[in-house]
Amino acid sequence: MRTINLLPWREKEKVIHARQFWVIFGLSIILSLGIWMVWKSGISSRFEVVQAQNIKLKNEISVLDSRLAAIANLKKEKEALVSRIQMIQSLHFNRSNTVDLMSDIARAVPEGLVLDFLVRENDTILIEGKAESNSQVAQFMRNIEKIELLKTPVLSVIQADEDQENFIEFNLKAQQIQKEELNGGSQ
Repeated sequence: MRTINLLPWREKEKVIHARQFWVIFGLSIILSLGIWMVWKSGISSRFEVVQAQNIKLKNEISVLDSRLAAIANLKKEKEALVSRIQMIQSLHFNRSNTVDLMSDIARAVPEGLVLDFLVRENDTILIEGKAESNSQVAQFMRNIEKIELLKTPVLSVIQADEDQENFIEFNLKAQQIQKEELNGGSQ
């Protein structure tokens, strides 16, 4: 005889499909969680790497900043030393200017002219004196123009001397030229 299956085959099939669905659903959730955990650990490890690189860069930047500060201090020291060296060289180079200037002025004084006062303020030479005539003052000014270390003599005052009738008083200004200016600024 033949056996008849009285069990509802459709319900059995439904149960099998439901089990398969829930198994696939569970596996997909487990797989999704696994992928998410791998992705999260990759991102967090990359984040840690970037943070380590940032810390390293900050340390290097602080080292470079300290070096830049040291370089700035060295530049200031260098500028101070260069200015000192230039001042010393200028003093050394112009050491004989005063002697040469006084010698040249003494040679420029014509006979009959007397210098009472001579002073140097920065690059200006102030000369006060007495002369027997205006022509001697004019000759003195021409002689000063010939002196290499002086330029542009300007007569500011010329008047008769109140104490001595034969003399006239004069005030004269001239600009001093430094020797390096004469040489074109080269040393």
